[in-house]
Amino acid sequence: MTDFNRIQFTADRMIQRFGTNGILRRNGAPNSGSHWQPSISPSTDYNIRVILTDYTDVERAGTLIAQGDRKLTISARGLRITPIESDFIVLSEGGDSVVYSIVTVTILEPGGLPIVYTAQVRK
Repeated sequence: MTDFNRIQFTADRMIQRFGTNGILRRNGAPNSGSHWQPSISPSTDYNIRVILTDYTDVERAGTLIAQGDRKLTISARGLRITPIESDFIVLSEGGDSVVYSIVTVTILEPGGLPIVYTAQVRK
């Protein structure tokens, strides 16, 4: 039997070692107010550890991956929420904060244990 906890630990250790800190930002939902002027709850930020890479030409060929899209690997260990397409990722690049929107997100989840999330992100 495979020890998925050990796999999760190893994946997280590699992301911690080679990755960078970031923020997963989930926008607030409408919670009250009129239909033409709803009240929106504030967004919530979650600290994450990620590895940001470029897509290869082979990965991009014949797909909906646009030029300039990046691949983001997010450690699932300790993450309290599941990333979704309406979330944003904030990373520091060259001293500036850069905001990426999530285009798609998939999860590696053998045996029901989340290991990593892979997101296609766009500036």
